Amino acid sequence: MEINSLIEQTEELLTRFRGLESLKTLFPQEYAKLSPKLVLNDNTLRYLGDRLFELLNQDYFPCYYYDYSNNSKQKPYGGIKNIAIEPMGFNGYDWYYYGQEASWYFIYINSYQFFDYYDYNETGLLWIENQLINLPDYHPLHLLPDAIRYVWSMTGNLWLDSHPEGSNEFELTTSEIVNLKQEYEEALEKLELLLFFDRWFTNNVAVAKLAINKVMKQMINQIDANN
Repeated sequence: MEINSLIEQTEELLTRFRGLESLKTLFPQEYAKLSPKLVLNDNTLRYLGDRLFELLNQDYFPCYYYDYSNNSKQKPYGGIKNIAIEPMGFNGYDWYYYGQEASWYFIYINSYQFFDYYDYNETGLLWIENQLINLPDYHPLHLLPDAIRYVWSMTGNLWLDSHPEGSNEFELTTSEIVNLKQEYEEALEKLELLLFFDRWFTNNVAVAKLAINKVMKQMINQIDANN
């Protein structure tokens, strides 16, 4: 037997039993309910994969396969070998949902030229943070750099930096699930702060726009002066 064929068969075997192993590790109580006489045929393994997916969706993070042809969210079609995880990042739908008076839309429009020109790096964000350092700690404007990172997919968090139209596929190994859960929890915390910033913007639109434009203008002037 050729080594490549053997590797493929081994990977296929590991994939078939991945749902069972992850169920055992992550949900031991659910695993304990399984009958010792359970026959691990393809149908059973597919069922266990679907059950693992349901538990992950319930207790870890909301992930699913999006069927664009039917415009609906579906369970993974092939067990749990690969699954598209839909992130919660900023995208064009936020403009429709939150309206053009939302802080994220305003930041997107007003920072587009700068971040396109400077190739979406951290230089401008460092300048912004330095400008805001003397503000009181509780001032919402302190969150402006985080809001910019969110809008331009620069947070470093998978759930905030990816987009629904992307084809992000993950093999749900136990270690990957744990890492994805950790990032998901971090994303929820960051999103709460971003929503707080957006509420401040919405309740103080005129003042917020002036403040953000002033900070952005100073940032651009400072960077241009140093180039």
